[in-house]
Amino acid sequence: AVGANNGYGGNFTNNIFANNTSGTGGAALHMAGTPYLSISNNVFVNNLSSDSNFGLYASQSGYGCCDREFYLTNNIFNKTAIQLGSINDQAIVSNNIFLNNLIDITPPENQADFVLSLNNNYIDETLLQGMVKFSSDNIFLGVNLGFSNQDAENFSLTELSGLIDKGT
Repeated sequence: AVGANNGYGGNFTNNIFANNTSGTGGAALHMAGTPYLSISNNVFVNNLSSDSNFGLYASQSGYGCCDREFYLTNNIFNKTAIQLGSINDQAIVSNNIFLNNLIDITPPENQADFVLSLNNNYIDETLLQGMVKFSSDNIFLGVNLGFSNQDAENFSLTELSGLIDKGT
């Protein structure tokens, strides 16, 4: 993993995580036991671990688990799926773009009552299984993404993008 943390929490803002691999956990970021976590304004492209195919692993277990915020906002996840460990019920996932993933977000194992708040994302909600979702204003079908050059991993929006001003 490019970034790994155990027990301290953190902010990850304005980064590009591309073409990372790992044997286990999250290939780009592996965050275990982090009481506070904010991941914002990043681009994740083609990050895979060989055992689970996840590019980002995040868990708040231990160290004051589940009583602090978890924010996942304004990111692009292209060929980078997310695996969540123990996350509190205040987890906020908003204004993200999920592309080309077999599964976008996987809930913690053995946590049947896992709740995730999804707002204003470009996401295929059928790829979210095994969790309770509170969702609003997510879009997936019938939208021109309008990226400058997605094939070259330039995700800047052009004036043709149907994503502009779609959030609440």
